[in-house]
Amino acid sequence: MRDRIELQEPVRTPDGRGGSALTWQTKVQVWANVQDLSGREYLLAQQLSNAVTRQVKMRYYRGGIAPHWRIKMESGELLNVHSVINPDGQRVEHLLYCETITPSVD
Repeated sequence: MRDRIELQEPVRTPDGRGGSALTWQTKVQVWANVQDLSGREYLLAQQLSNAVTRQVKMRYYRGGIAPHWRIKMESGELLNVHSVINPDGQRVEHLLYCETITPSVD
């Protein structure tokens, strides 16, 4: 485990005008292995973007992780969690499949 990451949960807070604002709350900092699985380019809102799919392997987190969470890397890069797997069912490790989408710079 060589990558320091933060697991962040979305929190909606009232904005005082009947709506809400989305903020992110760090639940825990852990060590993990982050591995690139695939990458692709596509058009998003008439702008060329890159998407990188990554696998994050970490020790089992007893607090529970949901697919709508995100990961903040030590570099500041943000990963959207798409799925959370407990591969052996023994509560030893989690595998998280995530995606990073960044606009291409021309």
